[in-house]
Amino acid sequence: MRKLTSPEDVFRFWFELEPSQEKRREKLSSLRYFGERAPQWFFSKDKEFERVQIDNVELVHRAGRGELHGDSWDQPLGLLARIILTDQFPRCIWRGRAEAFSYDKVARGISRLIIERGWDKSQFFYVERTFIYLPLMHSEDLADQLDSVRLVRAAADDTSWWTRWRHSHSTSLKMAEDHLRVIQRFGRFPYRNQALGRESTPEEIEWMNSEDLPVYAKSQTPASNQGDNEKLQRRGNTVELASRPRRLPASSWQWSVLAIATAASAAIGYRLYRTRHAS
Repeated sequence: MRKLTSPEDVFRFWFELEPSQEKRREKLSSLRYFGERAPQWFFSKDKEFERVQIDNVELVHRAGRGELHGDSWDQPLGLLARIILTDQFPRCIWRGRAEAFSYDKVARGISRLIIERGWDKSQFFYVERTFIYLPLMHSEDLADQLDSVRLVRAAADDTSWWTRWRHSHSTSLKMAEDHLRVIQRFGRFPYRNQALGRESTPEEIEWMNSEDLPVYAKSQTPASNQGDNEKLQRRGNTVELASRPRRLPASSWQWSVLAIATAASAAIGYRLYRTRHAS
């Protein structure tokens, strides 16, 4: 059993890096690194990765109750660790249940604190900033959503032209824009309705059965697949099934397609860049 007891422990586990400035700059400024790790972070592709989060549920509760304080937990790295504990861990531990969202308000508060202090820009690198903004992306408040898109887009401002260009095609920005569109349309995330005991409207049910339902929405589909979500029938192998509630079988090929498309776009961008500077 791997027990996490400090912000550094959480950081090493989540990013698989030592929390030194040099290592962070090297890896966490990279859009590629985000793309490589996203399936593990968001789509339950690693059972051992899930197990560590489950084994540290008490640390999650302590973070959610506001009990993690002191020099290390109140510093920038500690605040990032607390966001990961209250925003990301619950979505794995209680996938498809109301508890998955139980500490969202706490995570948003920490996110806002970092942003108000300007630490998101002065203390963190691109990938870390994405996780700082995720609690806003997970909010059902329109103002939070608008800020999420603005901040995720701005996260590339302090990076190289290469990262800025690729960022316009990035998964994180697309996810932020997708979340915003859902809130603008419904005022809430319909795919949470069953877990939260909310009744879905006919329009929401139709949308949840459509091809417009984002892949990330399926990651929190309740395992029971009862009630409104009974209409989420199998389409190929893309929808979570009750017998396999913690897997998204299609995500691997979807991420492969995304990686190929990103590489092709990058090659075109690089050629245009070389042509422009050669002339």
